[in-house]
Amino acid sequence: MDKLKELSIGAKLVLMTVVLVLVAILATSIIGYSLSRSAIERNIFNQLGMARQLRASEIEGFFKQQQSLLSVLAGDVLTIETIDSSTYSNVHAKYHPMLRNIMQKNGWRDLYIVDTSADTVIYSVEKRIDFGTSLENGPFKDSGLAKAYHLAKNAKQGVVSMADFESYIPADGAQALFMATPIYFENSLKGVIIIQITSDEINRVMTGEQKWASIGFGNSGETYLIGSNGTLRSETRTMIEDKKSYLSFLAAQGVDAKTTRQIEMFNYGIGLHSINTNSAQLATKGQKGEAIVKGYQNDDVFSSYGKLDIPGLDWYIICEISLAEAMEPAHNLRNAFIFSSLLIALIASAVLHLFSSRVIV
Repeated sequence: MDKLKELSIGAKLVLMTVVLVLVAILATSIIGYSLSRSAIERNIFNQLGMARQLRASEIEGFFKQQQSLLSVLAGDVLTIETIDSSTYSNVHAKYHPMLRNIMQKNGWRDLYIVDTSADTVIYSVEKRIDFGTSLENGPFKDSGLAKAYHLAKNAKQGVVSMADFESYIPADGAQALFMATPIYFENSLKGVIIIQITSDEINRVMTGEQKWASIGFGNSGETYLIGSNGTLRSETRTMIEDKKSYLSFLAAQGVDAKTTRQIEMFNYGIGLHSINTNSAQLATKGQKGEAIVKGYQNDDVFSSYGKLDIPGLDWYIICEISLAEAMEPAHNLRNAFIFSSLLIALIASAVLHLFSSRVIV
């Protein structure tokens, strides 16, 4: 204080000017950073929202395409002949290569035709242990295949029914989703045609063919699906990129050993890993929006969530990216503001010291 009193009026004015300028710069920097951070956050939410809508449109389109294909097959003469013909071997030899080709081309795990008069699987491309069994009282009467069959058997012509992913014993216990539609001929119900869908095509759509970085998801962004119970309906990025760390994380989070072993054995978390984040809870309550929440790996994430429009499936979509990665530009800007302010303060101090030493009292 004594030294301040000893300064001349001119020096004091210079000091006050420098302090005021420095305060103004700091205030401007703080306000600028705050506004920039808010703008960056809005931009991130907008990008996530658009990415979510794009993926939702793609996966909804995929199911519409599958439904259309199934409806066409249901009205095809080869399908009807397969049911009506008493010479199974001849019909099988004639149409099996064609049906197998259709199945393989579309990535289905199997294609079935069920006779509604006996509730029996009379045709299957793969001929697994479900072939020839009754879906009314046979060993798989409680399976997803049987659920889809009964829904389609009681549905109107042209309606496609679905049974959500669940473990299916004839597929070695893997998760399977079934789509089914009734087969009518001359207004009479003849049978039901069913396809078994794997998660491969769903994962391809949801992961952008695993090209996350090139489509703007950086090192941590991803989009995934969950069912009404919160379990996955598409694969997580972590499982695909670092299975070992993913399994270790699940074990650390208290996921039971049986589930962890199943995920390791089948090489996916679909139908097994339950997501219980705030976004998942809000989505399964029918809400749509964006928020910063704790992600399924317990890290802070920007999250966009909503419901899918797929008749017969109660599915939800979540699009997320790590807060730390997404806010890196804002943090860099903050550091730049701090550095600039300190630099200006140092320059101002040097100028003040030089000027003060030459001021004539």
